Amino acid sequence: MKLVEVSKGRATVSSGAGALEIVIPSRKNIFVLVFLFAWLGGWYFGETSAIKSLFQPTAHDQWFLMFWLLGWSVGGVFVGFSWLWNLLGKEVLIVRSDVLIYQRALGPFKLTRSYDLAHVKDLRTTPSPSFMQRQNGFGALGVSGGQIAFDYGAKTINIGAGVDEAEAKGLVEMVKQHTGRNK
Repeated sequence: MKLVEVSKGRATVSSGAGALEIVIPSRKNIFVLVFLFAWLGGWYFGETSAIKSLFQPTAHDQWFLMFWLLGWSVGGVFVGFSWLWNLLGKEVLIVRSDVLIYQRALGPFKLTRSYDLAHVKDLRTTPSPSFMQRQNGFGALGVSGGQIAFDYGAKTINIGAGVDEAEAKGLVEMVKQHTGRNK
């Protein structure tokens, strides 16, 4: 009987110079990547067709068409970003003695949030919300949220969208050990 291979996790962890760094790559969902790529192709043809119609002298309702194109373009940017995140995105968590730095990185572009470690409370794992419980479209596509949570003042911060619950538990324990919060 062949046993199921034990998962090693998705995150890479390194430490040095007093900092702990955890890099979590985005989940690569092949169905989502193929579907969104095809969606973007159709979206492109719809957009170019509408733009051509806008500049034809016989086009009626040009104001409606411009309004429609604005919404269509915003939707295309949203889907394009989601596709790129699924392909290239990663989350980076850096824990130093006084600060917890959280980055969402997409190639050279980074969105960075720094949290005063003295105000980071109740570092824990949370169950993954169901598809219907996600707060926004980005959460449904794995771009935001996650199974690692902590309280920061009156707000709960969720990170680690690319890890499963078991891996999240291990990462939380590593951060607690690094910060000396083994409670």
